[in-house]
Amino acid sequence: TDIPGDSGFDSISYPRRSPDGKMIAFVGNRGGQYRYEIFIINDDSTGLMQITNYPTTASYTMFPAWDPNSTEFLYYVKVIPASHGLVHKLFLSTLEDIEIPNYGGANTRLCDITSDGNAFLAVRERNCCWTPNNYTLYQDFQATYEQIIKERDGHAERIGRINRMDNWIIYPQSTIAWNPTNIYKMDESGGN
Repeated sequence: TDIPGDSGFDSISYPRRSPDGKMIAFVGNRGGQYRYEIFIINDDSTGLMQITNYPTTASYTMFPAWDPNSTEFLYYVKVIPASHGLVHKLFLSTLEDIEIPNYGGANTRLCDITSDGNAFLAVRERNCCWTPNNYTLYQDFQATYEQIIKERDGHAERIGRINRMDNWIIYPQSTIAWNPTNIYKMDESGGN
């Protein structure tokens, strides 16, 4: 991208390229603390557009993830401070925004969408505040099931990604909440 210095961005993070390679979704911070929104931009750096709008510090958006089979919508997490995250589905043509319930009501950090587009990979906390009490799982979009693939093991799981070539999951992990120390990979069922 080539975002000009007068664009008002304080920071940009979590870039995700669309399945067709033509667009990039990212989180941009404009206008100060906790003003994080999702933006999309064409691969040639034209067409910058803000697609979420939470104008107060009561919530912000993080972790965009494209549907692997479509550029019609993407997913993201709406975070309410005090660590409550909810997955949302956003249709790009209409900007219709649908909240997806968390299975069991637990706090969620979206990681990625499975290759078939039927579920999402996420990290969920067992107790408060993203200490090493979190675990990795798949959940369907109707919140009818949660499949835990890696239980907590005294480490803090962070945001992982699914490698589309072999479906292995790459993720950072640390012994404390916020300082990743190593990068790991595991197969799609949480083994190896």
